Amino acid sequence: MGTNGQELVEIHDDETTAGQAPKAVARAKRRRGYQDL
Repeated sequence: MGTNGQELVEIHDDETTAGQAPKAVARAKRRRGYQDL
């Protein structure tokens, strides 16, 4: 039932920026009201 959801693919120049990306997403979600488990 429903849809398969969504998938986001990001291309990063190096490993450092790739490692920082999830932290930025988590920070943005917290600003929108999501809470850490």
